Amino acid sequence: MRRILVILAFIVGAEQGISAQERTFTPQQALDELVKGNERYVSGKIDYPTRDIFNRAELAKGQAPFAVIVSCSDSRVPPEIIFDQGLGDTFIVRVAGNVIGALELESVLFGTDALKAPLILVLGHSNCGAVKAAIEGGDAVRDIPKIAKQLEPALKVKPVKGTPRLEQVIKTNVEYVRDQLRAIPLLAQFIRDQRLKIIGGYYELETGKVILLDPSPL
Repeated sequence: MRRILVILAFIVGAEQGISAQERTFTPQQALDELVKGNERYVSGKIDYPTRDIFNRAELAKGQAPFAVIVSCSDSRVPPEIIFDQGLGDTFIVRVAGNVIGALELESVLFGTDALKAPLILVLGHSNCGAVKAAIEGGDAVRDIPKIAKQLEPALKVKPVKGTPRLEQVIKTNVEYVRDQLRAIPLLAQFIRDQRLKIIGGYYELETGKVILLDPSPL
């Protein structure tokens, strides 16, 4: 029975002509898709989209992700799951502390220039261990000295009454990385051409919700 269902799924997909390579999103549509996916994840009504045999076969021919997500490597923050996306939907750049160095930047540029993704989301999360280590310094950063160096600008943020320092530094780092990317000449041109948005987000481990740090992003 399972084999029959798989074959039927392949036939239906082929008849409908659905192909990840043919999808086109505006920057706002891409953002809306991530928001809707996170809402499904938070509510427990997960669709697990584009993970069937047909999509897997089609994606072997090429990819056209609709979003680049710069995310922390934290095992509790898998972007494909928390946004309820499937194969070929998102181009993920993951590194502890969701910082951007030369190698990470090249991946971001590949996702937006070569693969034409219309959205970049820089995603931080609550209780980030890398940021916590950077705040503590000393032996806490012995495993991540270069990452800690990249986090230094966020550590200079002025305290805000009522906001825990860790949360404040995490969000400041997201905004710093977002602004770094917006300043890259090629990406800045894409923004001017209205073919790209670059925004920041904050994932709450406890609730599963992603809070956009740019209610009206560029």
